[in-house]
Amino acid sequence: MNLNELGAYKHKVASVFANDPDIIDVLLGPVDEDADTDEMLLGNDPDSCGHIFEYEYVDDTNETTDTYLCMETVVAKVPTTTAYRVYLYIFVYCHKKIMQSYKREGTVGTRVDILAADVDRLLNGSKDFGIGKLNLVSNDVYKPNNKYYGRCICYEAVDFNRRNSR
Repeated sequence: MNLNELGAYKHKVASVFANDPDIIDVLLGPVDEDADTDEMLLGNDPDSCGHIFEYEYVDDTNETTDTYLCMETVVAKVPTTTAYRVYLYIFVYCHKKIMQSYKREGTVGTRVDILAADVDRLLNGSKDFGIGKLNLVSNDVYKPNNKYYGRCICYEAVDFNRRNSR
């Protein structure tokens, strides 16, 4: 992996999230079958500011009670020249007023608990993000401001260190 690939890496993760029916339901609620959920989730719809961001998004002036799923990557070089260790941080958070308002049959917990479990179901152990499996490193409390609460989940992937083709 080269640093110029990190944008594509995050875009791939965002796409996985935007295409999962459970994540769509947590973030948007019930939607019409013909609705373009990609536009609503990714902020390309004039009626939606977006819910999935390929960076740590926090709007301190936001007056809505929304749920967000954000991500960031950090690369740490491993002791050899052949591989990189990539840390994928997932920020799952929502307005405190709606923390208890989401229910799904067969699940227990707050909106953030359920969304974090959905994220983990899709990412933990996946072989689609580097050499070997994507592994859970940590799961910590995330408080972007006094109205929102959530989790910061960190995964680790290892990928080849390829030389630039220039």
